[in-house]
Amino acid sequence: QHVVRSSDELRALAERVGKRFRAFTMTQTSLGVTLNINGERGVIAEFTRRGVEIRLPTVRWDGPYSPVPTSQPYGEIGWSDLTEDAVVTLCRRGCAARRRLFVKCRYCSRRVPPEHRDGSVCHGCQERFEGVVH
Repeated sequence: QHVVRSSDELRALAERVGKRFRAFTMTQTSLGVTLNINGERGVIAEFTRRGVEIRLPTVRWDGPYSPVPTSQPYGEIGWSDLTEDAVVTLCRRGCAARRRLFVKCRYCSRRVPPEHRDGSVCHGCQERFEGVVH
């Protein structure tokens, strides 16, 4: 398969990869292109001249009711191995890994990610049923 060599090809690759998922947004950055695939249940793919880094979305809590969106590394593909199929495969694996992090709240039965729960109870139900203040 064709290996990406220029920044124009990188943008085109990012768009082709994004279109292979049900939901994506694409943003041009100073370093390349960022794809947000499938929202909080998906991955963030950062396309740069070094290659593609796949990241899992999360939040950092700077205080009560103060979530700050961030992400954590999941995997990467170097420039020499950068093909559409390789990126799509890694994105799909990352999406599956992210979905596995969601756990059903024992009170409300919503599936929530680890950054919005403690154990098997979402933050909202902790406040409502357990008296915890976040």
